[in-house]
Amino acid sequence: MKTTFFSRRAFFLVLIFVFLVPLVLSGARRAVESNKNDVKAWLPDRYEETAVLEWFRDHFLGEQFILVSWEGCTLGDKRLDLMA
Repeated sequence: MKTTFFSRRAFFLVLIFVFLVPLVLSGARRAVESNKNDVKAWLPDRYEETAVLEWFRDHFLGEQFILVSWEGCTLGDKRLDLMA
C-alpha cells in the first residue's frame, strides 16, 4: 500500500495543530478586544464639531435617541407634537 505525505506525518501534523490553535485563538481574541472605533478620534481638536460633540457627550452620554429640530421650532409648536 502506498503511503502519502499526510499519513506518514499525521502525528506530527496533529501535534503542530494542537500547539498552534491556542496561539491563533489568543491572537484573534486580542485583535477583537483592541478593535476600537471612537468618533472623537476622527475629529481634530480645532474643529467646532469637536466641541459640540464633547458638549453632547457631557449632557447625553449613554442615552439612545435622535435629536431633531428645524427653523422656527419651539416647545409650543404644534408640529413638534406631531413629530413626537
